Amino acid sequence: MVSIIPFAAWRPAEREAATFACPPYDVLTRAEAAALAPTHRFLSVIRPEIGLPDTVDEDDQQAHDLARANLENFEASGTLIHDNDPRLYVYRQHGCGHVQTGIVACVRVADYRDGIIKQHERTLVAKEQNRIRHFQATNAQTEPVFLMYRRSGGIDELVERALEQADPSYDFTSDDGVRHQLWPLSHEVSDAVVSAFTPVDFLYIADGHHRSASAVKVAGERGLDADDPRASIMAVIFPADDLKVLAYNRVVADLAGRSSADFIAALAAADFDVREVADADAAQPLSRAEFGVYTGGRWYAVRYVGALSGAVVADLDTSILTRTVLEPLLNIHDLRTDARISFIGGGAGTHALEEAAGSSGVAFSLFPTSVHDIMAVSDAGEIMPPKSTWFEPKLASGLFIHSLA
Repeated sequence: MVSIIPFAAWRPAEREAATFACPPYDVLTRAEAAALAPTHRFLSVIRPEIGLPDTVDEDDQQAHDLARANLENFEASGTLIHDNDPRLYVYRQHGCGHVQTGIVACVRVADYRDGIIKQHERTLVAKEQNRIRHFQATNAQTEPVFLMYRRSGGIDELVERALEQADPSYDFTSDDGVRHQLWPLSHEVSDAVVSAFTPVDFLYIADGHHRSASAVKVAGERGLDADDPRASIMAVIFPADDLKVLAYNRVVADLAGRSSADFIAALAAADFDVREVADADAAQPLSRAEFGVYTGGRWYAVRYVGALSGAVVADLDTSILTRTVLEPLLNIHDLRTDARISFIGGGAGTHALEEAAGSSGVAFSLFPTSVHDIMAVSDAGEIMPPKSTWFEPKLASGLFIHSLA
């Protein structure tokens, strides 16, 4: 049974929202964040190192202290306002060819520990520690975790009825073309939505594994009781079939000593049907076990024809590619640490793959992993290969903040 918790958010005043909100902390380089900061001011809180000399690391305590100071300045200046009473919010995004509508709420740390909130990724200690220091310094959760659930009609009906009766507090389009809308719900509707979630069995982390794990550890370090509202994780919770998952494509910088022709011949000998095609559009995979491959200035449509195991993780396209190509043909044995491999979200387009592969490398365009695959892996208690999913649109940061005070 899922429990969601209303909370009193810190959020930007209506006139401030469009120039305050920003992309998530982990999708920008330091230079990109610095360039965007004047018109996406919340970056000074989630990427505070941009206000320090380049010699200061993002995980230096100076950076976390500056994040706290910047957050306090936004509160003192009236840029951020504090809602008086706990409530739920509805966050809707129009972008990337679809609309997704989520509930902004807190979820229980205890539900994460008990497996009601399910995971599909391993976390890295260094990234967890970075988020823990950020939470401790700011005394807040400054960005939401991205959760999903199997759709429930009762929740949809409550939400749509509420939205028909009120105008959004925020309604703006960010510079990536995504429209963002936010509605605070009344106490009555918030209570009804909380009740409507109780038949939902599980929540699934779509994005934000490190934020989730870090929030759990902060609550533990502070000795918070399981029922303490501060022992919770700020999240946006979407029906799974509202979401759009794009491919997370791979580029390897070299062919491990092979020529392009030799690599394509090795692919054909490794349980793949390989066809050279005229261009990138003809190479794009249309179903599972299909791949587009770019090397030596040419595109190939490639289909895996080997036997599948029936195992939920082993039969994912990312697993097939790793097991049959990256490891044996390209000597990539650790996707997390090998400097020869890079990952490009599907929204970047095929030109980005061609540019990254250059004249000596190889790019792989994948068919997107589905939300049903993600939930199946989570239900099985398994872990997906690294960089298996790319959700778009990304959640904006800065539209709501959960104080841990």
